[in-house]
Amino acid sequence: MVKKTTFFIVAATLLAGSMLGARAWAGSKWPYPVYINTAFRSAAGAVGSVRNSADGTQYISCRLYTSGTGNAVSCYANDAAGTFVSCTATAANYVTVMSAITSASHIQFSYDANGNCTELQVSTSSEWEPPK
Repeated sequence: MVKKTTFFIVAATLLAGSMLGARAWAGSKWPYPVYINTAFRSAAGAVGSVRNSADGTQYISCRLYTSGTGNAVSCYANDAAGTFVSCTATAANYVTVMSAITSASHIQFSYDANGNCTELQVSTSSEWEPPK
């Protein structure tokens, strides 16, 4: 009887632990303020985290606009220290990626020395902090 009880307690503990572990992962939340790396010419940040920041300086955004020559995307980032970077792209694939941005997105972009976008990544996940 003691062996059965001990086995049951161990099994129940392992099951409960695995369920709690899964639950903790499912509810994970990651704040991600604006991070700018001028040496690598890149910027990143989660829209919600930036919106919720207390400093009032940070922002990250991408804008789509059109002119007589076609569509263009410009991305902008300003970190808590006041460092500002931006880039512009006219390739159609940038328009497609930019259109995926939501208030639950993480935006990352890279740029060259002339201010041309060389990469744009958008990640939308329940892990990114939403705007309050």
